[in-house]
Amino acid sequence: MFSTDNGNLNYGRNFPASGKGKRLTFAVDSFVPNPLGIYNLSGNATDWVNDWYDKDYYRVSPLINPIGPEKGALRVLRGSGYGEDPLLSASTVRRWAEEPVRKQHVPGYSFRCAIQSDHPI
Repeated sequence: MFSTDNGNLNYGRNFPASGKGKRLTFAVDSFVPNPLGIYNLSGNATDWVNDWYDKDYYRVSPLINPIGPEKGALRVLRGSGYGEDPLLSASTVRRWAEEPVRKQHVPGYSFRCAIQSDHPI
């Protein structure tokens, strides 16, 4: 359910241990990567992604590798930020927002750069 090495949040092993006060950001390689070799897709910051949001898209999307709608007004958010509940980082959570990068600096939002490749990792 989570983008960790085993699909779970194991506090202190693949996700920050809960403690008193606010959670703070942590170094990218603080925990093991997921099976794709990607670090911290659960927690640390909410990622604003390039996908357009459409509340009905998954009702009509292909089952394998849905690419998302071609256009829209809102962008998809993934993961949870350091000040948010860790359960928001579940892969089943669907959130959206205007484009925060263009509007203003929003603490806790980040983005990732990725390329499509046919080469194995």
